[in-house]
Amino acid sequence: MHKVRAEIRYLLVGAGIGLLLTILTAPVLFLLLRPAPALPQAAQNTPVSAPPAGTPTAVLAGGLPLQSTAPARVRNEPPPSFPTPAQDVVAAWLAEGQLDFRGPLDEDRQILLYQASLRYIAPSPAESRRVGERINGEGYGSPDLICGPLALAILQDVGLVTYELVPHDFWLLNPFDSAGQELIRRAFPLTLFEQIVIPKRIDQVDWNETPLLPGDFVYLRAGVGGNFDHMLTVNRVDSRGRAYAVTNYGTPQGFVIDEVLLYDPLNPGQGMFYVWTERPNALLGSTGFDGLVLWRARERR
Repeated sequence: MHKVRAEIRYLLVGAGIGLLLTILTAPVLFLLLRPAPALPQAAQNTPVSAPPAGTPTAVLAGGLPLQSTAPARVRNEPPPSFPTPAQDVVAAWLAEGQLDFRGPLDEDRQILLYQASLRYIAPSPAESRRVGERINGEGYGSPDLICGPLALAILQDVGLVTYELVPHDFWLLNPFDSAGQELIRRAFPLTLFEQIVIPKRIDQVDWNETPLLPGDFVYLRAGVGGNFDHMLTVNRVDSRGRAYAVTNYGTPQGFVIDEVLLYDPLNPGQGMFYVWTERPNALLGSTGFDGLVLWRARERR
């Protein structure tokens, strides 16, 4: 009998201790096990911040790119004004063969285009970054990725494209997805521009038959063998039919912005279109293996 009473007493003591522990730990368990509160709708729709435009595109597991989500911004500088070149200056340019007026743009617009492009020349990586930030805003001027905003800015400066467009939207532009197509429609409406596709590798095109013209906005497609797509605006054509652009490109010291010869129709092999398709130069950037797409202003009367 005593043994049974002792066992009952131990059971009662154990039950009491268990009840006490339950009372003490219940609030903690409630906090740990309760479902997380739902975020407000605004918070649910807030995008995760990403590196600024200038940070190389990261690749997440599964191959999904993490791209910049820089805040929308208009250009942080007013439209520039350019002094009208004196007739003797223009005559000297023509005599030297720097300019050869051709294509849909009138002579005044072609002169303005050439002037506008030269203000972006920055022959060192540090200067190029400053120019990039002048176009795109502080923290978004990396010279290795500024090609799209730079090409757009030149066209904006001469009034061919509305100044209301945000240059940063052209950073890593893909004109073949839905967002890129909509942006292209806004920048180059079909009533004012025509779209031309040249599917050949850029080092295999006969540029006598299919010349580029001043004001062309060119999208080079990397293709198999290339490692980046590239955008540029043709800023002039000279008396020998050679096409030029002020654009960014890789050097052993880093990316710079400068005027480059794109091609010489009389001397195949000369110009950046051949550099960008040469295997030994792949580390500095290769593109154009899948041809190009360009948008060209229609003649305006």
